[in-house]
Amino acid sequence: MNFTEEMKIWLFDLAHGNLEHDQIIKGFIKPYAINDMVFIESINGSK
Repeated sequence: MNFTEEMKIWLFDLAHGNLEHDQIIKGFIKPYAINDMVFIESINGSK
């Protein structure tokens, strides 16, 4: 399962109240952590 599929499932579960508090927090943090890593790598010239 790729990241966008995971995100769709997470958003569905969020909208339907199927997530525990820690799952909600992790779901918000994960994309920001991944995006931050990509941003930092692009600044450093890495791929």
